[in-house]
Amino acid sequence: MRPWARQRFLQPLAPATSRTFPTMPCLGLVVVLACFALLEWHHPYWFLQDDNRTFFLPNFLHNLQAATSGNLALYNFFEHRGTVHLALGQSAVLHPLPYLALSASSVLFGHHLAGMELLALLLLLGTFIGTYALGRRLGLDPAPATFAGTAMALCSFVVQGGASWWVFLHLSAYFPALLALDLAHLRSRDTASGLGGVLLRLLGFYCGHFQLFLLGILFEALFVGGWAVLEFGGRRRAPSGALLSWSTGLALSLLGAAPLLLPALAQLGESAFRTAPLDPLQCFQRSVDLPVLWRGLFSRNPGDYGDYARLTFSSLVYDGLLPPLATLALLLAVPFRAARPLRGPTGLLLLLGLPPLFLGLAPVLELLSNTPLLNLFRWHFKSIYFTYLALNLLAGFALQRFGQRLSRPRLVCVIALLMLLQTIDVMSLHLSAPPRSFSIKAEGPPPVEDSLVEVLAGTRLLTLPHLADADLIFLDFNYPTLRRVVHFAGYADPLLGKRQFDGLTSLGASFISAGGEVHFDDGVLPVELLRSWGVSRYLLGSDYLGRYGPVLREHGLTPCIREERRVVFCDGRARPLVSWEDGGTESLDEFTLGPEGLRCRVETPAPRTLILAWLQDPRLALRLDGRLVPTSPDGRGRISADLPPGQHELLLRFEDPLFELALRGSLSGYAAVFLLGLLVRLLGSRRKAAGSGKDPSSGTLP
Repeated sequence: MRPWARQRFLQPLAPATSRTFPTMPCLGLVVVLACFALLEWHHPYWFLQDDNRTFFLPNFLHNLQAATSGNLALYNFFEHRGTVHLALGQSAVLHPLPYLALSASSVLFGHHLAGMELLALLLLLGTFIGTYALGRRLGLDPAPATFAGTAMALCSFVVQGGASWWVFLHLSAYFPALLALDLAHLRSRDTASGLGGVLLRLLGFYCGHFQLFLLGILFEALFVGGWAVLEFGGRRRAPSGALLSWSTGLALSLLGAAPLLLPALAQLGESAFRTAPLDPLQCFQRSVDLPVLWRGLFSRNPGDYGDYARLTFSSLVYDGLLPPLATLALLLAVPFRAARPLRGPTGLLLLLGLPPLFLGLAPVLELLSNTPLLNLFRWHFKSIYFTYLALNLLAGFALQRFGQRLSRPRLVCVIALLMLLQTIDVMSLHLSAPPRSFSIKAEGPPPVEDSLVEVLAGTRLLTLPHLADADLIFLDFNYPTLRRVVHFAGYADPLLGKRQFDGLTSLGASFISAGGEVHFDDGVLPVELLRSWGVSRYLLGSDYLGRYGPVLREHGLTPCIREERRVVFCDGRARPLVSWEDGGTESLDEFTLGPEGLRCRVETPAPRTLILAWLQDPRLALRLDGRLVPTSPDGRGRISADLPPGQHELLLRFEDPLFELALRGSLSGYAAVFLLGLLVRLLGSRRKAAGSGKDPSSGTLP
């Protein structure tokens, strides 16, 4: 083994000779918990900003409500006249942590709105534990590994970025733990670490942010490849067994990803935005800004926070002064002629942290814009996480190296003091202002209830724009799903279907935003088209009353609800959401929308055609008394079905054969792998017993 490898790099952690209390890692956990409490005290619901508030929380609640009734949330009837849900990916239907967090919020607080905070707390602790474990596996002592873990958990990428996008928190929690398990498995090839790696990859994929997952796989492969070169470089014997075992784990992860992967790939082909590579200009947007990054390593104000184009990246780059200074000192302490130190953990971490810096260079971005699969993604600044993970771990190695002359107790005290200074440094920045939300800033929690929901029951709503603060009372973005209100629009997810998005463009809107904001020119509002889709309620912000009020009144609509900040216009001539072909509703009970789908009791003395004002989809199965009834699109694309005479129970639900096939395939594949593993183990034990001359079936009496 190489000299640097003898320093416990990739070695199994030696068992303690005596049971000692893990003081430093416990101190790190306490620091992270205390800082989380400070963030919530300073700005309640710190992690409920931007997409966490307007997109993820409603989706997670939709998932939980479906699960409590024994269903998976494959579809969403509340937005865009019906849209797939699981296949969008970021809905995270198959990820267990959002279910756990929202359930805990309901038990502890009586509502689900604190679910994102509890989820963030779990992932902050996971970030510390994962980074600490990776540092220990790379050869750090507990004290410097604790420093690296707390620095990573409290850095701007995690605390500021995670306030808007929980996926940053998730990446920061699972990725270092995955690398730690990889290192353990590559060295010992034990089953537990291999299966742990498979589980973490699946969690990374089920999070639903495919760009971050793909980045994670690429950087994991880079890390493992770097380990193979550094561990076995110059030898004739390649680490084929270790790499084969790791590749097998990767294949098992791909097998388990199929229930989400296959529906998502199918949805990709139907997407309004990602069926083709992005425009090169989009690939260049929000990339790694190297000047801002360099200033942000040593300055709390690296860029103009008021400039939206640079706000996102500027908010993520400050990591405290200690990590970059310690890392710089470590690298300068390595003589240029002595390459050997760079072959150890230092070189491996540099291999992990340097590539994202090249994503600020135009030639590299040009290459990405022409690379299949990678050119479907934008905003490459997200990859800077890997640089900060490497930076904080290198800082730990710097503290360990420069503290070699100190006794262990003194070194622990010094590192604990430095950890305190680092924490004060970054937390004073975080607590100096509200979270730097990427887009939508929100103050405090959203209201638990809304009296307007009862008025909107059984109707379809259209919000006319009010996005100043994305307030829940205006029911745009994904808020219709949160409140269980049927809306014509909704959040325009990157994988939103083309038919759903075309439904917005067909209105003749002059502007449509990702949040579902629909702008019309003055005096232009296609009320008759909206009536055909059952839009009978128009929710306006009070500041838009002068713009849209006159055209609504021209079509006979009147305000039915007036409040200080919002007005609701009601349209009694809109078509009901469930009606006969002629628009009548006689013998139709009020429908209910639940996790299982749409239910309604119908009765007709003669064959009659029923119209459901949702987009027809072959995967939407209409069952009449349990029997499948054929459906077809009518002239406007709505669901049309010919019903036989009689009284019937009607159920409209989404049934995805691709998801069911993938789920069965994954379970069958895992069962086959398990049985094959048992068979190999049995044959191996028999061969071993035969070599020792013993009967493997014989036993010994006690």
